[in-house]
Amino acid sequence: MELEDILSYAGLAATLGVAIYAWRALRGTASLRGWFLASLIGLTGYQNLAPALHPAEFLSPQGIFDTWLRHAVFYAGQFCFFVFVNRVIFYRSTDRAARGRREGAALAALLFLSVLQLAAPHGAHAHHEVSLLSGEVTPYRVLLYLSDQGLQHIVAIVFFIISLAVLRSQSLYAQLRPEAPQRARFIAPFLAGNAAFISLHIWEFLAESRHLFASLPEDLIESCEYGFFFIGLILLCRGLRRLHENHL
Repeated sequence: MELEDILSYAGLAATLGVAIYAWRALRGTASLRGWFLASLIGLTGYQNLAPALHPAEFLSPQGIFDTWLRHAVFYAGQFCFFVFVNRVIFYRSTDRAARGRREGAALAALLFLSVLQLAAPHGAHAHHEVSLLSGEVTPYRVLLYLSDQGLQHIVAIVFFIISLAVLRSQSLYAQLRPEAPQRARFIAPFLAGNAAFISLHIWEFLAESRHLFASLPEDLIESCEYGFFFIGLILLCRGLRRLHENHL
């Protein structure tokens, strides 16, 4: 078993562990639990889905679809994370009566992704380059070029910056409200965890799209990616613990 396989299975196990912990830590807050599980699926789905798709065929039609599918899942996770943190900031006790349908669907989706990863074959990442200066310029070729240049990572980074700016402004506003004076310290670990996940995309943009570390072994590059991944999960767990200890 290669190092990448070991890291992928460890990442999957860690994701399931965080999901179980979140299910217990956010017990009684169905709305928060549902949005957190949905964001967990999206934020980790980028890594957890990779072995189930076609990373070795990056610039093939199927590989391009799979690449943007993984990023679309991550973008959806960013949106769910935004909603989750927003609800933490402006949480009301009436949310405890909310029904748990969304959280059940989120957990079912996480389990489905887990089974999909375990059943899928693994492939090695391949580097390609596309130029618009040679050959016919078609919409598909433009998509290949933009994907090879790392547009998908840039979109994720922009999404993160915008959501971070909005959430920080909302947390500052929430501190002015007498019923929620300390909400900002609740969300800090979650924001740091999200920053770790976005750091993974920054690393991939530099290492794989821009090839700035071409001399580094591929195993080291993959290890760094999963390093950001595991740091993000640890920080999310810290945030969950803080919410649980304060009975939010």
